Amino acid sequence: MAIKITLLGAGNPCVSPQVLAALATYFGERPLDVCLYDPDPERLDLHARLARFLAEHGTTRYPIMDTVDLESALMDTSLLLGALDDNGAQRIASPRPHSKPLKKRLPNEWSFEEQPLEDELPKLPEEEARTRAAEAVHLAGGPEMLVMVGTNLGPGPHVLSHLPELGWPSQPILEDVGALPHLILRWVRGDDSIANLLVENEQSPLKGWIDRWMVTVSD
Repeated sequence: MAIKITLLGAGNPCVSPQVLAALATYFGERPLDVCLYDPDPERLDLHARLARFLAEHGTTRYPIMDTVDLESALMDTSLLLGALDDNGAQRIASPRPHSKPLKKRLPNEWSFEEQPLEDELPKLPEEEARTRAAEAVHLAGGPEMLVMVGTNLGPGPHVLSHLPELGWPSQPILEDVGALPHLILRWVRGDDSIANLLVENEQSPLKGWIDRWMVTVSD
């Protein structure tokens, strides 16, 4: 029976490419169903395309679903990876009424257009946004087994502040974080090779964490 693993904050470009690459080369005792959640539809769409592209070119095939609905994402989830950045926390804390989709210009050609939060609703103070986002995850029925990866909800106090942190990825792929979405787009379009991303994350500590969890549920 497959284990459902959900990436909470899948639209975080500082974390998701490494996590998705690691999962694309993961072999465990039980197969995985991967769910990607992010409250930002545009970022989610881009990273969902990357996830499917990696699954096609990696060594492991697994079903991938993506959703902007938090309760759907958490339903039947056994393993939860927390990767929400401040953008995600803001959007969970103060849901936005709409977001610009990726615009298709030519077949297989997509343009990434970031919609500033300021165009929709005022931003909350960072600590308040993180606290509200953590409470929303907790109230939506998130599983008890959750590990924080990369940049996430940050320090408490909030209901998820006691959870373990993996300490990986320690840094984004690019120093210029603003250029990450465009790099991801080049990968998805096949303009740049995805091979290095897969190789560099083949020995990710995330795999060891999943394996240890598998042992605990098997005992």
